[in-house]
Amino acid sequence: MVTLKEFKQKRYHSGQSLIMALALVLAASLMLFFVFNSGRAVNQKINLVNAADAAAYSGAQITARQLNFMAYTNRAMIANEVSVGHMFSYQMEVDLVTAVGQNFLDLLTSGLGGFLVSLLNFLFPGLSDLINNTADTLGEVLDYIKQFSDGVVGVYALTIDANNAFYSSMQQQAFSEFAFPQEGQSKPVVEVAMQQVLENYQARPTAPINLNHDDTLGYFAENGSPEIQQLALAASDMSTDFCKMMLFVMPGQASADEVGASNQVDVFCDSLVAGGGGGVAGPGTADSPMTDNGAMQDMLRTTYSTMENASWIRDRNTSYRWLGGLVGATRSGSTDIEFDAASGQLNWTADEDRFRAGLINVSVEGNIADVSEEAGRAIDSGLIATFSAWGLCGDGKPVRCDALAGGRYAGVQRYTYLNPSYTMPRITAFVSQSACGDNIGVDKDGLEIEGWHNNLHSFEEESICDDTVFAVAQAEVFFERPACVEVNGNCAYGFKSLPADASGVPQNEKPNLFNPFWQARIVR
Repeated sequence: MVTLKEFKQKRYHSGQSLIMALALVLAASLMLFFVFNSGRAVNQKINLVNAADAAAYSGAQITARQLNFMAYTNRAMIANEVSVGHMFSYQMEVDLVTAVGQNFLDLLTSGLGGFLVSLLNFLFPGLSDLINNTADTLGEVLDYIKQFSDGVVGVYALTIDANNAFYSSMQQQAFSEFAFPQEGQSKPVVEVAMQQVLENYQARPTAPINLNHDDTLGYFAENGSPEIQQLALAASDMSTDFCKMMLFVMPGQASADEVGASNQVDVFCDSLVAGGGGGVAGPGTADSPMTDNGAMQDMLRTTYSTMENASWIRDRNTSYRWLGGLVGATRSGSTDIEFDAASGQLNWTADEDRFRAGLINVSVEGNIADVSEEAGRAIDSGLIATFSAWGLCGDGKPVRCDALAGGRYAGVQRYTYLNPSYTMPRITAFVSQSACGDNIGVDKDGLEIEGWHNNLHSFEEESICDDTVFAVAQAEVFFERPACVEVNGNCAYGFKSLPADASGVPQNEKPNLFNPFWQARIVR
């Protein structure tokens, strides 16, 4: 039985646990709210870091592909030029064969040969006329063969010239799209593509992720740590660097305007990115290419000196023996790509192709420019119609038919070259987004739901969503020859290492736009 005193004591203590429970619930609720907001902030930061990495790597990949495109088109022009060297070497062989034939016919109809034919004519009346008429006919046939071959080779050289001009125009267009802000855009295509990548990481359109915003870069360039300041400056200069990365050059020897001898390219690009427009000209631009200090000539010589099927270009020396060595003949000659300082152009030349056999001693020489000029003069409307019908030129083709008439081989006139000051470009993505950029507390249109609060007004004076979240990433575009992976003693893929230098140190291929070995990687 409960006494009155005990009853009063129990009544006074009842409800105390409820107060403690309410206090614990309030504390847990506050802790849950703060943990929830912290989790939102961490998730947004992780998402922003991933977005920065993706944007930087994508920009570097686009840049690497652009550099590789320039390398592929340069290689195509080099291959075209080597094919001209092949055709010209073939033409020299035709010239030599027809010259030997003409020389033999001359020996047969004049001098000692003519005297012997005259003696035989007493025994066989009419023989002299027959031999002379046959010789004249064969001479005309040989002359026709030479002229026809000259025409084919000359037209081929003109076609290759026009094709190389087409590749050069492709490079100019690609460079313009890559380096210059296009109409209606404030940034080059690389940065536009990077911004599009960032859109994949946006949870809602009302909280965009900004890329390399001027205010953000300016703030961190002044107030960040030394490392962040350097990254901010790199991001602010990136648009100009795209322009400075590639130069337009032409084959030539050392001069005041050779690659690397002028900083006017920097001035041109600074002006262009600042709004100077594509009409601005300067050394290294498509309208005013610099001289390449013999780079194209060296690359052509390297190409045909190492190609197995180019032996006919570099070495046509051989000898023949018959009748146990009593009768013999020798044939000598080679073709080379030379720079003609007078015209400022490359030209395939053969100084002396010679054939010796007994009384026959014949030599021929020439160059592809002269051969093509004769062919260009011979091209008329009828031939142009024929070329067009065969699909060799015309609308929708890399070669315009009217460009062949009256033409003269000029070799590569303009191509892209890697700026020696920008051999390892870096792509920096400095991204920012307003805090609370997720879909929490907003409707399907990204607008805040009425009555929703991102903070506890009683505890926080400022909204947690008033801040800005930042992340930075940097990717590097680098040049590296893929290593050779051998299978059964042959490279299954990749390329053999370059020969070691005189001291035995392995050589690495320097960055260039002749080989498409450009790749991308994240460096920060």
